[in-house]
Amino acid sequence: MVVNVSIQVKNTDSIEPFFILVAKGFTPTQMDILFLIKQQLARIGINLDVIKVDMPDGDTTKIRDYDLTIIEFQDYMIDDPFFSDFYRENRSYNLFGYHTSMDWDEELRTGKNEWFIDNGLQMISNNSQEKITHCWQWQDYLLDNILPCLPLFTKSENKSTFQVLAFNLREIRPVIGSKASCPGNINKTVGLAVRKAIAYAVNREEIRRVVLGDEYEITHHPTNPAMSEWLNPSSIQYCYNLRAAKGFLQSAGFDMGWYPCVNYPTPDYSYSRPWLNWESYCSNETIAETSVNSGISIIVISNFIPVFLIFTRVRNRKKTS
Repeated sequence: MVVNVSIQVKNTDSIEPFFILVAKGFTPTQMDILFLIKQQLARIGINLDVIKVDMPDGDTTKIRDYDLTIIEFQDYMIDDPFFSDFYRENRSYNLFGYHTSMDWDEELRTGKNEWFIDNGLQMISNNSQEKITHCWQWQDYLLDNILPCLPLFTKSENKSTFQVLAFNLREIRPVIGSKASCPGNINKTVGLAVRKAIAYAVNREEIRRVVLGDEYEITHHPTNPAMSEWLNPSSIQYCYNLRAAKGFLQSAGFDMGWYPCVNYPTPDYSYSRPWLNWESYCSNETIAETSVNSGISIIVISNFIPVFLIFTRVRNRKKTS
């Protein structure tokens, strides 16, 4: 295998970094994606330390010492639209580190994400509209209030594989997993604000174009894109918006200098305000204002890049459990 990567940085508009995050990749393609994300995050003051590691070979504990990583799934591995093996608290494949304390609800006596999944799985009729609607609501809740990952790409032709940019929610990660209250929004955590900043700073279309090509398309759902009826047609879509990304970092307490409170549509620059919904950041007009030439030219030349998948033993685990 020969892989030549040429990265020509014309103007990244990077700023002095506020902190360093660790990103782990397993395949040449994942490394290409992470190095481009490193360039993109530099524009909002995040320094990404990209590390190549060996494939975990089914032992998922080997990849929990990270802030960001890329996880790739095969559609046949997942027949559960709630991805319950991955998004619930007490599951061996809880790679994101979700814990019910993150969104504890006194009335429900559990985390709200856990409640969504448990109730969805207990609904008797597998394909009822009630269960599908419940799944849609869960997807919106997960991406807005927990954000364990940024959905990335799926195969354009058959949706046979899909990738996510996984965030480590565990408190041992002092920034991306922080449960401290945001100075700019005391009802939200610093970790969530940082994850939202990353989600808006990653230009997925640029990554798709220069690394993957037309064989892939962007996906916006945290579940199997092959299960089309279960995908929320109005799902949250984190667009590329540097102003929103910088606003979320400012809300988390990182000093961007004089910077308009881009989280808010009014000229009132008071610091602590509720966050707007994603449509406010991702309207066509807003995207047009914030879309700029990235100044990065990346050429990936590969005569053969094999596809590796992290979770090849999901079904075997179910059989032996």
